[in-house]
This record gives sequence, C-alpha cells and structure tokens, in this order.
Amino acid sequence: MFKELATALNGSGAPAPAPVVATKKQKTAIVMLPEMVELKRIRLELGLTQKQLGEMLGSKNVNRWEQGKTIPHTQNLLAVRKFIANHNQQAPKSERLVVKRAGGVPLRFKGVALGQFLLSGGELLTLYRTDGGQVVWDVNGIVNFGTTEAFVQYWADAAHRDEVLAFAADSGLEIFEDID
Repeated sequence: MFKELATALNGSGAPAPAPVVATKKQKTAIVMLPEMVELKRIRLELGLTQKQLGEMLGSKNVNRWEQGKTIPHTQNLLAVRKFIANHNQQAPKSERLVVKRAGGVPLRFKGVALGQFLLSGGELLTLYRTDGGQVVWDVNGIVNFGTTEAFVQYWADAAHRDEVLAFAADSGLEIFEDID
C-alpha cells in the first residue's frame, strides 16, 4: 500500500525513492521520507527555523517530519515537493568566492553572488550569501559581513534603506522585516 501511494504521489509513474528507516533508542522504528531529508537540507541552507518553514508550508509539523515521527498528509507532501522543486529551480550554485576589501585584503568564502545594485549616490552594492547563511555586502570595495539582521541594521538609517532592502529581498535574501 505504501508503495502504491508513493508511486501515485510521485506523479511520474516511476516509483518514488524508498523511505529512509532509522531506529532510535525506542521500541519503534521511525520512517523518514527522502523528501524530508531534502527539506531539512534546504531549510538549513536558507537559514529558516522549523517554525518559519512551517508557516510557509501551512503546517506546524515540520519538526515531527524532520525527526521521522510522522509523515506529512498528502496535501502537505505535495506542498513540500512543490517547495523543493521551486527551490532547486531557483537556487544559484555555490562557488568559492574572493572579495577584495579596502587595502587589498581578500575575504574568501563559499557561497553565491545574489546580484549588484547601483545606489542613488552612484556607489555599486554587490550582495552575496555564504553557504553558512552569512551575508556579505560590498559597496565600492568596502566589505561588511554578518547575519541578515546585521545587514538590515547596517542599512537602517541610510537614505536609500528601502531600495536596498527591496533589492536584497528580490535577490533572494530572506528579510524578515516589513520594508514598506
């Protein structure tokens, strides 16, 4: 029965990948669908909490899914698959990057370039996200890095704050702040 359900949900007619079965120091085994392993990887890559991801998917059970305590109902599983597919289509590939700071000191990290934006004062802002979830922003060779919150705080009092935060959000940086 599980095999038929998995094949039906897969949608392609091909059998879905087999579930990962893990045992804990309990009397029962837990079953974790391959999608839940991928969902957790993406959640951590994006720096989301389980609660934030749950709000995006419309469920409060992300914690239980990731631990293999429950499997999502059909509607939730379809939402998870759509989320994974959308992420994999949009996600830029990570690469080793070197950004030169003022004075020529390089900052080396692995991550993705999110884009460039010309500020109203003529400065060029380049935005990166590291694989560790940090944000690197370079304004004409003056490089700063930190959390998303540090990035938002850095631009809090700037004359072009709204345009920078809107650019960051459009570039794929998760800004959990009302930028209106």
